[in-house]
Amino acid sequence: MSNHRCPVASVRPNGQCSGSPRYLHWLIPLSVLLAALFIVLLATGFRVLLYTSAPGVVARTNNDWQAALDREADLRRDLALLQEQWLGQQAQCPAVVTPPLKPVTPPVPLLPPLAEKPQAEAPVEPISPSTPDEPPETPESALLPADPPPAPIQPDTPLVIPNQPENMEFLKGCWRSVTDLFDTRDKKPIQHEYCFNQNGAGQVRVISESFICKGKINAVMQGKKKLVIKTLNQSLGCNNQTRFSGWQVICQAQANGKALCQGVNYKDKTRFSVTLLRK
Repeated sequence: MSNHRCPVASVRPNGQCSGSPRYLHWLIPLSVLLAALFIVLLATGFRVLLYTSAPGVVARTNNDWQAALDREADLRRDLALLQEQWLGQQAQCPAVVTPPLKPVTPPVPLLPPLAEKPQAEAPVEPISPSTPDEPPETPESALLPADPPPAPIQPDTPLVIPNQPENMEFLKGCWRSVTDLFDTRDKKPIQHEYCFNQNGAGQVRVISESFICKGKINAVMQGKKKLVIKTLNQSLGCNNQTRFSGWQVICQAQANGKALCQGVNYKDKTRFSVTLLRK
């Protein structure tokens, strides 16, 4: 005998229950309600989440890009500061000058001694007792001390700017410029060679393994410690039918008088280090 109780209206004559169980009366509406809620979430909730997540990704990408740009700017400033410090240290380093080699003189062979010839005695002149001995006259020029000759300037001597230069005599002569420029085609270094007269005017040559360029140049003093060297033309002609952009060099005298120089290109304002050494 079953313990399940059926409603009175659902009892059959044979004693069995008719119709669906009682829990189906609330389970079916609950399932319909959950299905409707799921459809509403699909239609509204997920779409809102989809559209609201995109701006956060874009904002995060923009922040990363701006941080990378700021990092690049900081690195460029650090590089410029290191270049200025390197130029200052380079000017303080003494230039190594190699003394010129002395020519080797071959030994002179010894000759046998020659037989000495007897020398005839010179006749002795009588001295007059009335004529006193007088010392020979000495010219006045022999009494003055002779000026020492100027000391020769050794090659590879760095440029020194006097404290109060009256003219451009300290720059007269030829110089070679050691720079950090190089030919972009073969990565070989490029050197400048300057030659000045006593007025600061002269010529310059740009030398590399691929070409040689020539042009006119002029140097002037601006103040007591600043030397400015400029090419007179915006570009120089080369032997390979090309043109080399002109430039200017600004040299500043340090405490020890040595010149700290830097060049600036006319075309794109590129800066490069310059060290002037005597040829």
